[in-house]
Amino acid sequence: MQTPLTQLRSTETREAIVVPEGETLTLYADHCKAFTKDDQLEIANVPCKVIHIAEHFVQVKPHSTADWPAEATIHQHQAHTTPEDMCQALDAYWTQFWTKEPDPPPSDLGDILQYVPAQMHSKRCAAVSAYCLTALRNFLRMQRQDWKTLLNEISAAYQTAAQQAAEWLHLCNWTHTEPDIQPGLYQAVHAVDMQGAPLSFYTDGSCQFPAHPNESYSTYSVIIDTATDDAEREEHAKHYATGQHMPCTLCSLAVARTPGEQRIHRAELYAIVYICERFQNTIVHTDSAVTLAAIRRCQNTSNPDTLHDMEDLGLVLRLWVTLHTGNRQFLKVKAHAEEDSQVPWLTLYHRLGNKRANDVAITANEFLLAPLVQEMQDMHKDLAAQRHHLAQLLRYHLEVIRRHAELKFIKQQEEATTLPEQALPTRQAVFHKLCQYQADPCWSRVAPQVQELRHCTWGPTLTAKLQDWCNQIRWPTNRTDDEIQNAGLTWIEMVLSFMIFARCFLPVKRPGQEGVMMLTPIQSFAALKAYDVKLSELANLFAIFCKQLQDLQDTPIFPEVERGLVRSLYIQGAAFFSSGFRIRAVVPFQTEVLSSLQPYLLRHRGRAFVDIPEFPIEPDEAMFLQVKSELRQSWDSRTAMTHKAARRITDWYSLHEGGWKW
Repeated sequence: MQTPLTQLRSTETREAIVVPEGETLTLYADHCKAFTKDDQLEIANVPCKVIHIAEHFVQVKPHSTADWPAEATIHQHQAHTTPEDMCQALDAYWTQFWTKEPDPPPSDLGDILQYVPAQMHSKRCAAVSAYCLTALRNFLRMQRQDWKTLLNEISAAYQTAAQQAAEWLHLCNWTHTEPDIQPGLYQAVHAVDMQGAPLSFYTDGSCQFPAHPNESYSTYSVIIDTATDDAEREEHAKHYATGQHMPCTLCSLAVARTPGEQRIHRAELYAIVYICERFQNTIVHTDSAVTLAAIRRCQNTSNPDTLHDMEDLGLVLRLWVTLHTGNRQFLKVKAHAEEDSQVPWLTLYHRLGNKRANDVAITANEFLLAPLVQEMQDMHKDLAAQRHHLAQLLRYHLEVIRRHAELKFIKQQEEATTLPEQALPTRQAVFHKLCQYQADPCWSRVAPQVQELRHCTWGPTLTAKLQDWCNQIRWPTNRTDDEIQNAGLTWIEMVLSFMIFARCFLPVKRPGQEGVMMLTPIQSFAALKAYDVKLSELANLFAIFCKQLQDLQDTPIFPEVERGLVRSLYIQGAAFFSSGFRIRAVVPFQTEVLSSLQPYLLRHRGRAFVDIPEFPIEPDEAMFLQVKSELRQSWDSRTAMTHKAARRITDWYSLHEGGWKW
């Protein structure tokens, strides 16, 4: 005799909307691969034949001209008879979003660099971008120099990421709303629930940075158990104990970011509310003692007014309503104890269900924190502790630079002595060529000189080599802000380059031109390829940067230099203080240098510098000192408060500047 769950496993039911189209009928379903042409189907007691199959719909033709109903239910002719098939049927929905609009895997580093910035704000690609970034970071830590190996590493990482991220990219709900169960799947599970058979669920939650509510992210997960009886559960537990695999009867039903406050207990409570509001006969397993205590209190009271003192009152009231309807059971499962083989097999199975729910919630949370934008911002805010981030950024821009040089000068690299004053290629054009060129004669011509930079110290030797190498590249100058951004640089990166590489104002003579020309931040990144810049050197470079500005005040390029100076001074506080660095102690003459530049700064933005070596202070001095104090305290504790305080400074400046965007 078949149980309700066995029927659910053996026949997969999906709802299909029927649209009359003359003599044919279009059935929209989420899976049509089981059909073949000329299949004989019976829809609403009308015999039909399949005449066309697409990815998400099939067209059928009736044998008679009977009237079609507005809706019909289609039963697939191929039944699922094994637990593995049932598991695949349940998980097929999770991969539907990814397979609907597939993106081809990249074959070159150029594809990666094109894909990541262009899709930086895309929900679907956030996880893939994070995987690519991780591959880059791991590669640089291994200190490999073979570019072909790097290409293979990133390409493999991208393809692996696409497979691993497929389930989570669309499950993590980015709009803070509840995820909807696929209609056909919900109909099948709901039918079992209506027959009175209890449905077994496992729930869990995950939270990152729980000590900082404004920075935290929490997710919840719901796992459904499709096993028919305890004997089958014990059999799956034995297979797991012998090192085979996780029980295939534990299937993901829902996972999303928790709406409202981001806390671990709220996420676990929300998962239980999600189940109880949708199903009547449930057995819920959880490892949260706090959640079970809230459930017991709701079960033992008939007056919701007595619950007013409970935390998360809105969720508690929703839970109280559902607990007084249907048949509910709640069981405690020991957390993180699935490796204990000395327990009964059934107990081990329940712990595996809890582990599955925990893994799903944690993985979803990791992808919520994975966008590449946050990763790039962290590179600039924690220079002292994240050396590999800085090296990765240098190599990223190095690749863009060398490809730029090839695109613009490959035909005239031998005879050209000057360059036309024109804008750089657009970002799209650059990355399009990145995918096409493998040889790089321009880079090979200057590569030996760049390698020599590793053995140079800060001084005349390095200055001479930088000047010689940058003269060979021969880049156009006087580019606008938009043109720099089209080349792949954001304002944060540009400002950072002004601080790190004061040599960007190295005097460079140009044929037929008078005065000095400023090397761009992009050239500075390329020239200092993989150079291990220490924090103390950053301070000295910043001082040299200010000192050189005094020598450039009377040159034709000073307006452009001044713009860079102002942005550098406005960002240097957050960058240096988040690295735990006091400028005053290392650069004693900086006060005098900045004081001499005060008229230019006042003319540019009308600001008054009260504490010149550190920060410009607005009339609301108390608020700003509080923010600065947070920055210094955060360095001692090494917590996410560093990023929070830096963002507060950034937002505060943007507000006072009336929309001035760096």
